[in-house]
Amino acid sequence: MSDSRHWNELDGMRGILALGVVFLHFGANSFFIKNGFAGFQLQLSVDVFFLLSGFVLTHSARNGVQFGQFIYRRFWRLAPVFFVTTCLSLAATSTLPHPLEFLGAVPLIGGDPVNGPAWSVAWEFYLPLTAVLLSVRIPQVAVRPLLLMSIVALGTVDIWVED
Repeated sequence: MSDSRHWNELDGMRGILALGVVFLHFGANSFFIKNGFAGFQLQLSVDVFFLLSGFVLTHSARNGVQFGQFIYRRFWRLAPVFFVTTCLSLAATSTLPHPLEFLGAVPLIGGDPVNGPAWSVAWEFYLPLTAVLLSVRIPQVAVRPLLLMSIVALGTVDIWVED
């Protein structure tokens, strides 16, 4: 049985969070802190965006998309930009690449990739695959409470880490 449900609310929330991530990368946190809004932390946008995106990806992979097709589509969505920017980063540095560099797996072992922004590729590719492989089924009634608890937990951790 395929559940093809689409959450428009999550699309809107992911769009707002994506803007938060863009503003974070443009230094908006510094602006907020300098202007008395120290409690306004855009780092949480990154965490919640990944949480919601992972949920949507995992849901779509489990409901109507074959695992091989899911891997194929996920790989080709991430790989072109990842490989081009990693090659450019390696060309611009004298650092020897880690053997896991081209698998996008360096962050999974606690390392920093030569292509700094590529830290997210490990989580965008491997985490949804792991979730799909584990095949843990969450009852529909528990989805919203679990998402809310996860968001609160991420916010709490972000505040704790920042202090």
